[in-house]
Amino acid sequence: MPTSNRDKVIAAIYDSVIRPERYADFMDLWGDHICEAMETAPEPLDTAGQSDALGIDPVLTEHFTRALMILDQLGRQTPRQSLKDEVAQSNTWMLLLGRGSRVLAQSRVAQDWLGGQPLQERLDPHGAELMEALLGRLADVPGDASPVVLAVEGELRHLLARLVPLEGATGSAVLLESLDYHWSPAAERMLVQSFALSRAELSVVEHLLAGHNLGAIAEMTGKSKHTIRNQAKAVLAKTGAPGQAELIRLVVYMINQLSPSQAPPGASLGLDAQILRMGTGLNMQVFSLGPPDGMPVLFLHGMLEGVAVLRHLEEVLSRAGLRVVAPIRPGYGQSEQCDETPVLESFMAHLVELISRFELDRPVILGHLAGGFHGHILCHRFPDKVSGMLGIGSVAPIRSRRQLVDMAPRQKIVAFTARYLPSFLPTILRAGVAQIDSQDVKNFMGGLYPEGSHDREVIARLEIAPLIQAGYRLSVHQGHFGFLGDAPYMVRDWSDMLDCEAPAPVVYLMGAKDHVNRPDAVRAGFDGIDGIALHEVQSAGQLMFYEHPQLVIAALRELYEAAS
Repeated sequence: MPTSNRDKVIAAIYDSVIRPERYADFMDLWGDHICEAMETAPEPLDTAGQSDALGIDPVLTEHFTRALMILDQLGRQTPRQSLKDEVAQSNTWMLLLGRGSRVLAQSRVAQDWLGGQPLQERLDPHGAELMEALLGRLADVPGDASPVVLAVEGELRHLLARLVPLEGATGSAVLLESLDYHWSPAAERMLVQSFALSRAELSVVEHLLAGHNLGAIAEMTGKSKHTIRNQAKAVLAKTGAPGQAELIRLVVYMINQLSPSQAPPGASLGLDAQILRMGTGLNMQVFSLGPPDGMPVLFLHGMLEGVAVLRHLEEVLSRAGLRVVAPIRPGYGQSEQCDETPVLESFMAHLVELISRFELDRPVILGHLAGGFHGHILCHRFPDKVSGMLGIGSVAPIRSRRQLVDMAPRQKIVAFTARYLPSFLPTILRAGVAQIDSQDVKNFMGGLYPEGSHDREVIARLEIAPLIQAGYRLSVHQGHFGFLGDAPYMVRDWSDMLDCEAPAPVVYLMGAKDHVNRPDAVRAGFDGIDGIALHEVQSAGQLMFYEHPQLVIAALRELYEAAS
């Protein structure tokens, strides 16, 4: 990989650590890198089962590992309140400016410090120039302008200024925050652990944060400017920061996150839920709805929106007389993670035990999205326990690179990473979780459903965006661990696991407008495999169950009655 492109990827991953809203920019750069690597990779990659088939870039590996460690140290963040309210109620220095330097909101600390003066009068000349330049870009998209660090005239203080979306209006505002921090032994230990800084390099960082330039640092430490300059360059290289302003931003952010907030609580989406202790020794979260004597349906969720569709269709499913039981796989929601046993084996054991404990008489499986894989395997391993499976928007065995190439851009990047560079996957997923946790979850969803896609239109028409986003948050209650358990199967040829001579029947409904698991790719994945019925629905995409629930209910009932 060219050094310039690699440097951009490194800078982008650290930027997404600090600003989850930049996750899409990072993913675009990472996607360019991995697609370029795919084009130059030795063939054949289609049958690659080995780890990191594209080869390991040691520099990227170091920075991805470090970024993951930093994300874990920072912990999980809960969504923020309204920006104006946050600024006005803050106990720290915060200021929000609009056109003409109009004050839109300010904290009490900032108000007292300004004392009625315009901000530009308190900045040094260079800081005032940078501030005027930002104010001149208020009509721009916030992501198009990089944050800047402003120095205050006559004080060892820095202000971070950046463009942010203006709530309820077009254009942007300038948000300023004081880069206040508390330098401590704990902060030193964290920086040494995160970036492997030497004692001398740590001293340079401390002085830069205090507002000293390189010349002043040389004079204060008794070292030459050349030595200090080289140490500063080493710090930038180790941290991946493009410049001193970005370095100050990164370090202050990390120091101020030394006491991370707790992970956001796992919402239940308003559905009945319980935690069961299973025979494996693991706790499993289970959702249920519908009449106790209804037709038994075992709902197996996808990798992201979880059981959101059940909440959306709760009344519809109950009126149809369906008793739906939805177990959550290990690592998702509040279902306990596996230690040694593979996730698939634990979940298969959980499903068999659940069918018995809930006295489900050969339930029909609804494999939603990625849940179709688990349902299909269950039909082969325990055909006498179930009536069959209906898969909706589900993945087929990946038997050629073409199936991955044809996916939508965001899903393709994750799939390529999981298939060919799996050691990089945890960082990709964890950074995505940070965006889900943030107030930018809307843009995370937008990356999965591109503008102009059928499913994007369905989300808008049915007004289900908030519900799907709540489903995301439920899925990532524990972080990215559930995804790590599923990902290897989603990008491999698992047809060798379909080895039962008389499996329970399996039917897949494929949306003709599905932009992720396209019907042609699904057909290719199941080509030559007996006992599978594939039906294409012309008016549907991946979100078929949301859009056409009666079609899905009728197919479930047909499967169940055929087995009775």
